[in-house]
This record gives sequence, C-alpha cells and structure tokens, in this order.
Amino acid sequence: MKVSQGCIAVWALLSAVGGYASSATDSEDPSASTSTSTNDNINPRVPPGCSLVMAPSSIPNSGWGVFSMVDSKVGDPIIAGDLVIQVADLNVTHASDMRRIVYDYAWNAAETGGQYEGINVLSVIPGIGMLANGASEEGILPVLEPSVDEAGVTRHKSPGAGAFTHYFNYTFHFNKPLVAGNEILVNYGPGYFQMRNNQMANEKEEDEEEGAKQPQLLHRSLESLHETGFCLDNLKPGKSTIEHAGRGAFASRGQAKGSVVAPVPVLPITKREAMDVTRKKQVSKKEFAETTTKQLLTNYCYGHPKSSVLLFPYSPMVNLINHSSKRSNVRLQWSSKSQPTLEHLQDINKKPTASTDGLLLELVATEDIQEGEEVLLDYGPEWQAAWEKHVKQWEPYPFEYAPGYVLDEAVPVLGTQEEVQGSKPYPPNLLTSCFYPYVHPETKPSEGEDDEKNDPTRNITSAEWRHMPGIFELRNLRPCTIMQRYEVEKDKDSSSGDSEDPSNFYYTVVIRNRYGLAPQERILPGQMHVVTRVPRRAIRFTDKVYTTDQHLQNAFRKEIGLSDELFRNWMDLDGKSDSEEKDL
Repeated sequence: MKVSQGCIAVWALLSAVGGYASSATDSEDPSASTSTSTNDNINPRVPPGCSLVMAPSSIPNSGWGVFSMVDSKVGDPIIAGDLVIQVADLNVTHASDMRRIVYDYAWNAAETGGQYEGINVLSVIPGIGMLANGASEEGILPVLEPSVDEAGVTRHKSPGAGAFTHYFNYTFHFNKPLVAGNEILVNYGPGYFQMRNNQMANEKEEDEEEGAKQPQLLHRSLESLHETGFCLDNLKPGKSTIEHAGRGAFASRGQAKGSVVAPVPVLPITKREAMDVTRKKQVSKKEFAETTTKQLLTNYCYGHPKSSVLLFPYSPMVNLINHSSKRSNVRLQWSSKSQPTLEHLQDINKKPTASTDGLLLELVATEDIQEGEEVLLDYGPEWQAAWEKHVKQWEPYPFEYAPGYVLDEAVPVLGTQEEVQGSKPYPPNLLTSCFYPYVHPETKPSEGEDDEKNDPTRNITSAEWRHMPGIFELRNLRPCTIMQRYEVEKDKDSSSGDSEDPSNFYYTVVIRNRYGLAPQERILPGQMHVVTRVPRRAIRFTDKVYTTDQHLQNAFRKEIGLSDELFRNWMDLDGKSDSEEKDL
C-alpha cells in the first residue's frame, strides 16, 4: 500500500511577489464558477474574522486547496485539532472500492500512534491532513502526536463505547512565517504517492520549462478567496452535550439561518462491503470461529439504505457533528446543481486521474446558531431506529479493562516481568512499550552500541538507552518487557539517560517486535536485544492489538443517513440507478 513513510508536517510557501495581486489561475479553475448557495449575497461563505478557507488551489489541476486569510507566525496552529480514524486490516477483496482514500489520502498509522490497532493499520486524518495539497520539501517541523481518550464514554457504562475514535486534537502548526493569501501545503514524506503531489511536480516542471515562477502560483488575493472560498474555522471541537456521543462540534462564531457553516467535500466508497472486517477468534485449543464487524470509519460516512455507495466527508471538524432529530440546526445540500453518476463514482476509485469535481456538499444553518452552541445534524430515521435498537440490546463489558493512558497516569513506578506475573498483574489488555529506534546491527548499529556486544553471531545484543532527537516519535514505540528496575542517583551532566524524568528509577528491558516494522527494524528469530538505563518517560502502557473500544463486538455501527434527493443518482440496490447525470 502506498502510505506515508515520512513525517507529517505543514509548511506555507511564501509568495515571491509583494502585495496580494490575483494569480492568473483564479479565472482558469473550473471550480471557481461552480454554482453555490443562493444565500451567498446575504450570508457570505467567508464571514468577517475567518482565518482559513478552502478555495480552488493555486496549483493547476489540483482541485481544492487550503489558504490562510491572515498573517501567521512560526508555531501558530493552523486550525483546532481534528480527529484521526484508524482503519485496521482493510478488507482486501473490496479495497479497490475505496482506492482513492487508501492510496491518495491514508497515512502510515505509526505516525499517529495507531500501529497497535491491528496487523495492517492506516490512519485517515480528515481536515488539513486530507484537504491540503502536498509538497516534498524537507527540513520542516513534525506535527505533535494526537490526544487519546474515551471522552468519559466507557465500555462498562455506555452504549456509545467504541462508536467514535479515541484519537483527537491532531493539530498542524505553521513552521514558517505566513502571509495572508498563501496556500498551505503538507509534506507527505518521500514514500507518500499522493496524486496531488505528482500533479504538482508535473505542473512545476512544465512551469519551469516555460520560465514561469512557481511561488506566484501558490498565492491568491484575499478578494479572490472571499469570492470563491469557503470558511473552514466556523467550527471548533468540544465535549458533546449529547449523552453517549463523546466529542462534538461547536460554533466558533455566530451563524445566521441559511448561511454555509462548512464545506463538506466527500470521497466515494463504491461498495459498502469495503467496511466489513472478518477475523478468526479462538474459542478452544483447536477451534476458531469467524466474527464479522464493521470498520469504525462506517460511522463517519454518509449513505442511503437503497445504495451500495458510502461517502466519506473530509473537511475540518465536520466528522465531529453529532445527531439529533429534535435539536438539529444544520442540513446538507449539494453545492453544485448536478450530481455525478454512479459510473463516475466508480471511475474515481478505478482511475487515478478521475476528477472529484461535483462531490461537494454544504452544511447549511437551518436556524440562527449562537457562538459556542453545539452544531447538530439529523442523521435520518434509519440511523435513529438503529441506535435505539442498539441501546436496548447493549450490555456492559463483563471483564476487567483499563486503557493504556489511564495506567500511564496512575503507575509512576513500573513492575518487572516477575512482579507482573506474580502478585501485581496489570489488566490483561495491556503491554509495555518503549521508545527505542532499533536497527538490526547487520544493517546499521545503533549509536552508542558496543561492536563486541553486538556480534551478529551471538544471540544477545545490548545497548544503553540514550536521549536523542526524534526518539519520542510514535514510530519508535515498540513492545518491551521490563526485566529489572533499579534506583539510581542521576547525573544531570550525563549524556545518557534522561535528566528530565522525575523518577529515580531506570529500567532494563528486552525489546520486542510489533506488526508493521520494516525488515531492518525487526529483531531476528533467536536474537534478543537488551536495553539498559531506560527512563520511565520512555515507557508507555499500550493496548494490545484488537483490545481498544473500536474493536468491541457490540460497538455501534451505522452510516449517517442522507435523503433520497441527495442520493438520487446512486440507488443501485433497488434497480433504479440512473446512467445519466440529473439536475437537483
């Protein structure tokens, strides 16, 4: 799979020309002439104070782009942190039905801490992580890791457990001073084969041949952005007022009735079977039973009971919007007057060059919304019925369970393997993991390792843990077994260990393998790698594979319902699919 192998980071390429003169591409992008809400003159899509917009990209043939409306400093967040949805063990039979999401937008889960969710895991990062165009420049700052918690919705008390992602507040920051009107670009890393990156490279080469200056193409005038853009920061995250819902989306500024609260670009999943997950579960020493569940991504998709198609929305914050049939204050409508055919949706996943033009919904306020008010959408009667049935049938989890982040806060001093296997066991869903960048000594010895100790002909290699740049990146987190704990008097001048760790204990650990490691990162069969002087802050409790809430057998799964009118071209399950594009 063509997923990101590099860092996740953002930069803003500054214009080489002064002022805010409109680029020549403003009038050439077909998206600029798309018909939109009839309320634009009364309720503009870019209200006063909006700092971030989605508008036709300044990069030719690259669809939408993300632009800043204000000058920004290094370290400023681009927008409030968004969700990360972990897709574990994708259904290979139907993976082609969501090819565009998998190949063009999914991230390496080791970048977001999701590598323990399954054997093969992809991270879907809506918002900036999917909407911004890409660049391959290096030397830029990484994004900080996402927050992880269950938002008070536990498997022992709530039927909402497992129905939403625990990964949130994933925030991109500027690492260069930004001028208002610049397009924001994401560095997807050298191993990330994103179509938009390739298009950018091709266009850049053509421009250079013609003597054009690429920086001029990465800037739009504020006037142009007001005319063609959609505001992206009308919503902010927070704890939902809806019981069992976890987190929600709230108005960051007041919204008048009829105004566009957010653009909602979507990507098609052309067969809902792509969300099926089948695993074998051991029921006895010799017997295995197959279990089938749905990907958590299902809950964030739009669908219709008479269609095999699902649509995944990927603009900032829209995946935080919860359901209410009585308190809803927004609705969805198509931004353009025509809707793509089913055949065109299928082409999007079959042909890398197929356009996603026309796949843009608008989230429209159905009443005046006050600043700080939760934004709620009616998911439809089918969703409501499915939820009510789930609540009636739901039963609390009957076994002991504690998330890894809870024990990290509660257990400052870690037990050794002997202690844990004896009178002080940890919850069965947990293991310990260490931040340690292992590379097999036959490939490249780690810094500070003794060549004699790392003779590949011997079964045991060892090294002393050292604090070095990048060691706390989530990709370096791998299982480890704690063999020894010892109290030490710290030498703050020493280059080894970690003088910032308040604990007086160091640990000796055995490093283990995990799923998803590159061959040179794996410890060979029959080999053991021991690391000494590991500080407490370099060790985390981690949930074992398939033990987090999103893998619960009784977790709620149901796509968000759209009306017949919004799905009229894609009713293929009742034999009424149309082959021609219809006007709405």
